[in-house]
Amino acid sequence: MVKGYLYSLFSTFCFALPTVFTVFAYQDGLTPKSLVFNQTAIAAVLLLLYVMWTGEAFPRLTKQSTSDFFLAGAGKAVTVIAMFMAIKLMNVSLVLTLIFMYPAFVVLLEYFIDKKSLRIQQVLGLVCTFVGELLVLKIFQGEFQQLSAMGTLLGILSGVAWGWMIYWSSAFLYHQCF
Repeated sequence: MVKGYLYSLFSTFCFALPTVFTVFAYQDGLTPKSLVFNQTAIAAVLLLLYVMWTGEAFPRLTKQSTSDFFLAGAGKAVTVIAMFMAIKLMNVSLVLTLIFMYPAFVVLLEYFIDKKSLRIQQVLGLVCTFVGELLVLKIFQGEFQQLSAMGTLLGILSGVAWGWMIYWSSAFLYHQCF
């Protein structure tokens, strides 16, 4: 159990770290597109090195696997591009709270696409998520006008895209395993 908590903390650290570098990169004049390109290039090199180091065989590309790759990858691409653009317009912490609404979007996608019924815990979780987000954005205090509308929309889009990526990936894995 402790090992699971450590993995969770490490994962959170690894997710947050690029946003810190993003702020520094913007100060050096990089654009959201160049950041996405650099992040993707670094990830590709690291994955290639990992595959070579472990000796695993490269997966065979089929029409279906290529289609699945691009559908899941679209969620990742939109997530990252929207996140980097939102960070350019708004405070990083506000953008991350918008992105971390993704579990709510996964639940909504399952409800609307798969017609799964909602449990009471999920309904309460959705209400808490959206009310909490309204409080963080200071909607009720009237300070919302000071926020960038485009940054807010991009942050929400990033969370929706991440939710899509998680939804699509879990549906893909479910069909692969069962």
